[in-house]
Amino acid sequence: MPGILPLKRGIVSKFVELYHRDISKAILLEGRLRSLRFE
Repeated sequence: MPGILPLKRGIVSKFVELYHRDISKAILLEGRLRSLRFE
């Protein structure tokens, strides 16, 4: 079944993309909170 591998790869890349976006958002939020607390 040759059609399954590209599909799976596309799904994985989509998940990785969302994951990285969430990580960068979390890092930005953490930096903002730290600057607000002046720690």
